[in-house]
Amino acid sequence: MSLLIKLGITFLKNTNLLFGGIVIFFCTNANASLNLDFYGKHLNHSNKIASLAFGLGVTVSNFNGVNISCNGVNDGTISIVPSGGVNPYTYVWSNGASVADLIGLLAGTYTVTVTDNNGDTESTTITLIEPNQLILTNSITNIFCNGASTGAIDLTVTGGTTNYSYAWSNGAITQDLNAIAANTYTVTVTDANSCTSTTSATITQPTALNLSTTVTNVLCNGASTGAIDLTVTGGTTNYSYAWSNGAITQDLNGVVANTYTVTVTDANSCTSTTSATITQPTALNLSTTVTNVLCNGASTGAI
Repeated sequence: MSLLIKLGITFLKNTNLLFGGIVIFFCTNANASLNLDFYGKHLNHSNKIASLAFGLGVTVSNFNGVNISCNGVNDGTISIVPSGGVNPYTYVWSNGASVADLIGLLAGTYTVTVTDNNGDTESTTITLIEPNQLILTNSITNIFCNGASTGAIDLTVTGGTTNYSYAWSNGAITQDLNAIAANTYTVTVTDANSCTSTTSATITQPTALNLSTTVTNVLCNGASTGAIDLTVTGGTTNYSYAWSNGAITQDLNGVVANTYTVTVTDANSCTSTTSATITQPTALNLSTTVTNVLCNGASTGAI
């Protein structure tokens, strides 16, 4: 037969057991075996409380793969969970803290030394990593022709934590803007940890391509003394000219009375058209009425 005795006591590392100040001796007969299953504190010869191996469990904050949500933010946490050893534990952190759990931490390296009730120590070092700064840059395509909607903004996002969402001042939610009019556009980018960054970009356009004319009319009917002095403003220099009479100069000179149309094209292929009319007086016409002389030699004729 065997005898199983379970005791919740403290014992010394020798053949005697100390329980409540009473020494208990166990004896068995020759036909019995004794199994002791102790649930209690084991004392070694140095009077330290024996324990399981002393170790530290560490839990850190996790924001989609990084320990700090946004660059420069102090929302990191570290939680230390001792295993083994003997309660109570004391904590000494490199930042001066003396608790098991740290909150409101910036990115950086933190070291903790934990001491149990036996005076045994364990240390560990934890590095909290933050994402890079969320940076926005853009490349702008300005409008070539006044009033057109050919502008574009190419937005580049770096840093933060992917994925990103976009909120533009014109209501768009895409990363880039295309086919937009001249204006200033603002975008707020939000990353996976709700960190935000905002930037603005201005799309410009040239001033409107305007044409004005000064006309010199023909003074004598049928003459080629007319002229048109064309003035161009706005758009983008240089300009080219296409007149309805085939001329490619800016101005017309030595032209007959007529209506002339010109199309001006600027360096961005923007165009503007105008017309001018050169007038002339009516033709100078002469007519006569004759009164003939009635008697030969008389001076009674008239015109």
